[in-house]
Amino acid sequence: MKAHACIPLKDYKSPSLPAQRAASLWAAKFLSRVSTGSELIAPNELDDIEASHLDALAAPPACKPALEALETETSDWLENPHRSPRVKVFVMPPCDDNDVIEAWANAHDFSCLKPPKLSDIAAGIKAVSLPKTDQVCVIPRLEDWMIRTYKGLHMMRALLKAISNSDGRFVIGCNAYAWEFLRRAVRVDHYLPEPITFAPFEGPDLRDWFAEISDAPQSETYTFKDQKSGEDILDEQSERGEAYFKTLAATSHGIPWVAWSLWRGSLLTKPPTEKDDDKELVDNLHTLWVSSLQELSLPGSDSDMSLLVIHSLLIHNGLAESVLPDVLPNLGNLSVIPLLLDAGILHRQGGKLKCRPEAYPAIRKGLSASGFPMGVL
Repeated sequence: MKAHACIPLKDYKSPSLPAQRAASLWAAKFLSRVSTGSELIAPNELDDIEASHLDALAAPPACKPALEALETETSDWLENPHRSPRVKVFVMPPCDDNDVIEAWANAHDFSCLKPPKLSDIAAGIKAVSLPKTDQVCVIPRLEDWMIRTYKGLHMMRALLKAISNSDGRFVIGCNAYAWEFLRRAVRVDHYLPEPITFAPFEGPDLRDWFAEISDAPQSETYTFKDQKSGEDILDEQSERGEAYFKTLAATSHGIPWVAWSLWRGSLLTKPPTEKDDDKELVDNLHTLWVSSLQELSLPGSDSDMSLLVIHSLLIHNGLAESVLPDVLPNLGNLSVIPLLLDAGILHRQGGKLKCRPEAYPAIRKGLSASGFPMGVL
């Protein structure tokens, strides 16, 4: 697959389907036109794939293209210490469970500036000490500084001033929701240079990437067939495949790990039956069926409270449930957490509540309809 690139954040545009105002209607008509008129295989004949098997077909982490783009963007900059800008800011798409900036820093043996302890933030400590080193200082996630608290914002201002007054070189990561919040709260864009992000993943990018990871050495050879037509959906000549990946790119807003999670969720397998002959048994072992994209829905009750919780978790890229009340307007919001977990909107990971990547399309739609600040990602 072709190398991916970084672009200025302001230039990011989510992939769109033709006739954007009626995208879902257009997709439905287009898919029905190129299909055989009925499903080739009924949904009740298909089963979900076991997680261990799924990992061989679409293996984590879901960030290899993003890491490669980051490497390309920084290679010349690292080789020329006096090259400007002195600070590089990468705004990450939401729901990043891969710690892309930190993974890049570890690959280069760069030290990362750790966020302050919660007890230090609560104590109101405002001083920030930057490491004295000739190496690049990496701050992987500004959102880890509890920025949606009064004292956390004080520390963030101190950090930004320290960076401005330093002669050192920095690589700074910040998720898109945190960047938008800090832009409004402390004018982070006045302290730091124009941020960049990864170019959106279009349909062909996703098709090539998924074909690449499905051919990994640890996986067997599989054909990915459309559930309705039986076409090989990874074939560049497949109209069904083109329509599917255009829809996937638009639904995921061009975010690789969101698309990756949705792709994994659409893969199904056909268990053997007594009617299968030997050829069918062999074919089924090497065939995966790709179902239509299934979009999650936010819980219908307590929607305002749900959105407040979700927005806070997006800003901080996840929080421990014990500290969530510190960034919410009232404790009543916590009562929606079981609903959001049951609906597949949130999950627990590493002691934190986080938004599921595959739920992001529904999350963004809900936040947008209610007027929450979101930014381009």
